[in-house]
Amino acid sequence: MTQTKAKDDLDSLIELTVKANAETAHIVLGAFPEHPNVTTVQSIYNGVRPSHEVLSDLYKWAETFDPMVVRKIDELSAIPERG
Repeated sequence: MTQTKAKDDLDSLIELTVKANAETAHIVLGAFPEHPNVTTVQSIYNGVRPSHEVLSDLYKWAETFDPMVVRKIDELSAIPERG
């Protein structure tokens, strides 16, 4: 895919997100045989903070106030075993 095509696709997704008054939209790509633990995500955030920033702030808060939340975030962040 050319850089221009990728930008046009992203611009289209941004327009759709704004027109739908959606808070988020994501493009998720996986299935890279040479890198089975790699997933790529392109995200659009419309009027809200990006989730990775919110999660980072929650993690910092939980380290002080609720270690059980830290353990749960760590658990949910782990890549599941493939079998």
